[in-house]
Amino acid sequence: MTASKSLPVESNERLRALVRELLETRAAGNITAFARELKVTGPYLNEFLSGKRGAGAKLLTALADYTGRTLDDLAGRKTVIALPPPPEGTALAGNLPHWAEASAEARSRKVVPDEAIAVAAHVGGLTAPKGGVTPEFVIDLAQFVARYGLHREEVREAADKERRAIERERKRSETVAAKGKKLPRAK
Repeated sequence: MTASKSLPVESNERLRALVRELLETRAAGNITAFARELKVTGPYLNEFLSGKRGAGAKLLTALADYTGRTLDDLAGRKTVIALPPPPEGTALAGNLPHWAEASAEARSRKVVPDEAIAVAAHVGGLTAPKGGVTPEFVIDLAQFVARYGLHREEVREAADKERRAIERERKRSETVAAKGKKLPRAK
C-alpha cells in the first residue's frame, strides 16, 4: 500500500465546502486575500477549490490554525475529549443564558468541531458578553479551546496546579492580613 499525499475524495469535498464558506464569509470571495490569510499560495488554493488537487498537510495545518479545529476533525476523524469536572462553585459558559440555542446554531455552522464546543461549555469564570451569548461567541470560545488545547489532560493538570497555588496564596494572604502582619517579600 502506498502513502497518499492527499485525503480521500469525500474528505476533500467536505474541506472544499468549508474553504468556500470561509472564503465567502471571511474574505468576501477574494481567493488571493484568503490564501494570504491561510499562508498558502493563491494558485494552490485555486487548484484545491477547482478539484485539481487534494488537501495536503500544508493546507490542513493552515485550516487548523485558522479555524481552531483539530487536524483529526478536518480530516473527518472524530476524537473523544474527556472533560474535567469543573471547580466547585464555578460559573460555566454552558450555564450562561441562551448558551443552548447559540451552541446549537454554532454547531450547525460546522466552523469548529462539536467537541470543542462541548469543552467550551465547561470553561468557567465567564460572564455573559454584552448583547448576550451568540453563535459567534460560542465559536470564538470553542476556537480558543481547540487552539490552546484546553481539552488535553496535561493542560488541565497544569491549570489545576496553578489554580491550587493561587488559592493557597490567597488563603495565606487572608490569614496574614487577619493577624495584622506584613507579608514577607517574595523571593
